[in-house]
Amino acid sequence: MLTIQKQLEKQYKNIEPDNMIIGKKYLLVFSNYKIFGVFKNLHKRQWRYTKYGIIESHICDISPNGYKVFSLQDIRIKQVHRYFIDILPYEINIIIGKKWAEL
Repeated sequence: MLTIQKQLEKQYKNIEPDNMIIGKKYLLVFSNYKIFGVFKNLHKRQWRYTKYGIIESHICDISPNGYKVFSLQDIRIKQVHRYFIDILPYEINIIIGKKWAEL
């Protein structure tokens, strides 16, 4: 049985911690545990490749051995496109997905 992390890695692009945008919503996944929320800050250790992000007041290790990061906006756009593929044009699906990710 696949973990949540493996399922998301197959469907969505993983985001590097350096490319995270403060104030944007992200989903952090590690095996079968996930944290969802707004990215607030990033801390790096000087001597090791360890990075910590603050998501919804949780301090999360987002180093290569820690959480995988996915953009909630990408996930919502793909979900909306899947739901309304035959009903609405793709451009409108993108707009709906972006608005849904902000909620």
